[in-house]
Amino acid sequence: MAQPTPRAEGRSSQHEVTIGLRDLYEMIQSVNTGYTALSAKLDTALIQQTLQLQNISAQVADVRHDINDHEMRIRARESQNFVTARSMWTAVGIIATVIGVIFTILQVVISK
Repeated sequence: MAQPTPRAEGRSSQHEVTIGLRDLYEMIQSVNTGYTALSAKLDTALIQQTLQLQNISAQVADVRHDINDHEMRIRARESQNFVTARSMWTAVGIIATVIGVIFTILQVVISK
């Protein structure tokens, strides 16, 4: 800012105000430039965060779909009747017992 000049001239005080307004205008432009740069950086950060959130949401949706698919498969498997090892050995034991009883009855009948 310019040094104050004596008020002897009427123009000098007007000139002094003009320099002050020009300096103020330059400061406002500087602030505006900084605000614009900051706004652009914030917009970029916000867009990046939004894209990351959309990516995470898509991954969560995929996981939910996979969980539902696995759950349906597990329920389908549970509803199917299939032979387990325990039930198979129980059936073999019953059949062997029945054959043994029949064989014993036949021996008793034949030996008489």
